[in-house]
Amino acid sequence: MPVFEYRGLNRSGSNVRGTIDADNMRSARAKLKKEGVYVSEIKDKTREKKNKGAKKKSSNKSVNTSDLSMMTRQLATLIRSNIPLVDSLGAVAEQVDNPVLAENLSEMRDMVNEGSSFNKALIKYPNIYNKIFV
Repeated sequence: MPVFEYRGLNRSGSNVRGTIDADNMRSARAKLKKEGVYVSEIKDKTREKKNKGAKKKSSNKSVNTSDLSMMTRQLATLIRSNIPLVDSLGAVAEQVDNPVLAENLSEMRDMVNEGSSFNKALIKYPNIYNKIFV
């Protein structure tokens, strides 16, 4: 489960900071709101650790055709098996060997889980998914 680091204000107006476990950023904010914390800043510490060695954002890198083809077949198989899209994206992200594609799929899973459509998540990465793919 991802770990989020946050800063904010509590009900009495004091500055607070800490970490919280949640499925995604949206649910982390909801948990903190229930606890009476007004969030001013929140970061995904899990994703930060994965990206520490990366120099460029994955949206600026491309993926070779064979990796993209394999990922597409795996995703299609899971979806045809009536596995929800969010779960399918997460499973494929764990299975692919290409680190750029794995990071991209994790980000897309989070976007879809937070309410974005799948095609909007694909469009966000034009260097990986061209218009025909979308």
